[in-house]
Amino acid sequence: MRYIIIDDNEKFANALCKELNGNQNCPDDNIIIAKEQEATSELSETVKAQINGNNDTVIIINVNLETKDSKRQEQKGIELLIWLRIKGVMNHVVLYSFETLHELLKRNPKHLIATSKGTSFVQLPSDFKKLDLEKLGEIKAEENNLKQTLKAIFDIAQFRHSFANVWGLERLVEVDNELNTKAPKFLLKETKQQQLIDYQIAKYLFVEKSIGYNSSSEESELKSKIDEAIDAITKENSKLQESQRNKILLIDDKANEGWLCFFKHLLPNAHFEILPIKENINDLIEEFKQKYKDDEFLMVILDLRLLSSEENEHDYSKLLSVQLFKKMLDEREDVDNYWKFKYFNLKFLLFTASNQLKNMLDVMYRNDHTPYRIFIKEGFDINQMVFQKYKSYLNFIRCLKDTITAPDRLKQKPKRLESCRDAERKKIEKFQNQLSNGTSQRQLNRLCDKLKEYTHIILDSNIFVDAPFIPLSPDLNTIMIYPVYKELERWTQTREETHRKFCANYILPLYENNIDKASLSGKIEEIDEKFNSNNIAEAADGYFLEAIQYYQKYQNANVLFITNDKRAKKDNENEKSPMQQVQEWVDSCNANNVNVMSCDKSGNLIDAKQLLNNNVQKSPISDTGLTERETNSLTKGTVCSGKVVSFLPDKLNPNNKYAALIELYPATTGILNRNKAKSLNNGQTITNLETIIKVGDFVNVMVTKFDSFGIVLKAL
Repeated sequence: MRYIIIDDNEKFANALCKELNGNQNCPDDNIIIAKEQEATSELSETVKAQINGNNDTVIIINVNLETKDSKRQEQKGIELLIWLRIKGVMNHVVLYSFETLHELLKRNPKHLIATSKGTSFVQLPSDFKKLDLEKLGEIKAEENNLKQTLKAIFDIAQFRHSFANVWGLERLVEVDNELNTKAPKFLLKETKQQQLIDYQIAKYLFVEKSIGYNSSSEESELKSKIDEAIDAITKENSKLQESQRNKILLIDDKANEGWLCFFKHLLPNAHFEILPIKENINDLIEEFKQKYKDDEFLMVILDLRLLSSEENEHDYSKLLSVQLFKKMLDEREDVDNYWKFKYFNLKFLLFTASNQLKNMLDVMYRNDHTPYRIFIKEGFDINQMVFQKYKSYLNFIRCLKDTITAPDRLKQKPKRLESCRDAERKKIEKFQNQLSNGTSQRQLNRLCDKLKEYTHIILDSNIFVDAPFIPLSPDLNTIMIYPVYKELERWTQTREETHRKFCANYILPLYENNIDKASLSGKIEEIDEKFNSNNIAEAADGYFLEAIQYYQKYQNANVLFITNDKRAKKDNENEKSPMQQVQEWVDSCNANNVNVMSCDKSGNLIDAKQLLNNNVQKSPISDTGLTERETNSLTKGTVCSGKVVSFLPDKLNPNNKYAALIELYPATTGILNRNKAKSLNNGQTITNLETIIKVGDFVNVMVTKFDSFGIVLKAL
């Protein structure tokens, strides 16, 4: 029976070998002496090489092994056992020590591996001759048992952020070297993190070896999209060579651990600068201001957690990066008597390893601060099928390209504001900046571009509250009919919520000299009388149809009515809402040049017919031309159509599928539980979801919440 003894005490190892060998001399290949300059990871490679694939060889290890920079009480022999296991060595291992196994288990949770299958323990001074090495050699370690043991002693939450910085980059580099033919291979140097036993345990536990594609077409489609993204980022890199604005500021405490080199690899024509990290927010702001001068930076890449002390900080408002981000975007100055944010045109790409995206966005939205794009580094607790790294890489390239090409935000003073009083103008401009700031910028731009095709846009009063970016846009021909003006005017006299007070005090002056009275010229006194009465809550509702009919008769008119008021009044169900009134008139007289739509706070347009029929066929986000992966527009209540990509099996009966993964956009997937899908089965309970829907089917869903599972959906 072959065995190998691993100890740092050569004299003891020889004596033990002689005892096991029946007092005969011990062959050299039966002993490995640990060297002071050799780490346990390196020693495991030596052991693996000496075993040379012989699975029957028994490995005998001194628990109190001394290796590089270690002491006996650190029990490096057990760490060596872990290294061997995660490197695939499943041979039987015998551990020996003068301490009891109970004492060793109390010292460190990782020592629980000493009780796993394929491992024995001998307390010295025991007689090793009593060991039946022949039988022990037949008892091997098993992967399932090993993973269960390691999962019981390993808490990924302790290492999530630091490991995601390394693992996320490692996976991006893998895909880049495989698919990016536009650039040379990128050599990623091994970091200190990758040499840690905890990092390798996490990798062993959470990384799946299976591909995970549902079909070959899905694989080819994804790789085709990656090719397109690589072409796009390569073109942007070429433009940077001629551009005077090609500096990129990197704010990351791990910038020099591979990320900076990888960014330079993808954008060799960009000039990268690193902002030194200061623990004090005021010192960090001063560093930022010294770096930033005269819009010379194209963008800022900002890591969410900049300090090691923030590893387990869950209050995002306290993070140094969030404080810096907010203070920079609040910095303002006067330019040609025009108040604006000083750093407003600086585009931020936020990098994070956080899996609590919703909580983070809540903090930023609450303060009207959002980065242009957010990239979530791939952590070990994300689905680690091999195809996930391709989706992550695609999202990474798109985030980088989208931020580079993002248009500058509000630069010119809208014409409509020129006649406003200075105090009002400043508040309106600030509000415009806040509306433009963040991930919804492209969405709002595309929304306004789409609305430009209409010659007359008539707005219900609720739009001034729900979607004020429409009446604030200087490029749209928005019309405020006189009754709506009167409603806004009355809001100044009542204690309303913040948005209504803002609309009444700061949007209203924009229209003071431009109120539409022509369409209702004969009814101005009637309208005044209604608003002077006590019941004026929705006195404008009865006048929209008349105004729309007036403008519909114009030559080449293309009229749009936007309202969020779709339901009949609670106190009078027979009284139709403005949306119902106008849509019924459009249908009855076939008015092809009149459209009725609803618009929410995210700029999502929905056709009135779909809303009134409770039949939303398309994502409201796609209606505005939103590109893939703009997940920040997904909020609770968002209605959209998604594609079924796979199912999750029931643990008790794998043939029954209890949930479906619904792809809302590439790299954005939600989960539809069978309990939330009863509407697909006439309200009846569903045992196997796969009997109701199939992979490839499109399902109309609504976002119900964001939790640890991700985006939770409900079928409509």
